[in-house]
Amino acid sequence: MNDKWGRNFLGTPPINVFRGKVENGNIANIDFEGFVDGVAFEGGKGESYPLEIGSGSFIPGFEEQLVGIKTNEDRDVNIKFPENYVADLSNKEAKFEVHVNAIKRRVLPEINEDFVADLDIEGVDTLEQLKEHLTGQIKT
Repeated sequence: MNDKWGRNFLGTPPINVFRGKVENGNIANIDFEGFVDGVAFEGGKGESYPLEIGSGSFIPGFEEQLVGIKTNEDRDVNIKFPENYVADLSNKEAKFEVHVNAIKRRVLPEINEDFVADLDIEGVDTLEQLKEHLTGQIKT
């Protein structure tokens, strides 16, 4: 099962703590504070923020610079705010001091008879019945 299909069919898969380095797709729980010209700016601080690496939800270039960092490590992330950002920060360079509290990742379940039972779909008790059910859903 590919990850995109799993997310669409199952909703959000369980998230487990991961020991290792931040990779694309991981969720890094971070504390951060941003500075422009050495001065902290309003809205540039967060604590225990769950950032999915590679989601593009932060300023371009931010997430990529966290790849490779480990839990309890610190890193300075240097970015340039986009032109279309808020007026006070538009086109300005900033430094974010980032601390990684934890690294998590989504784990798709093993597809077996227990998985089928957990789905609790009426009339679907086996993997074969699940395949038939899904094929019918796709064709509909």
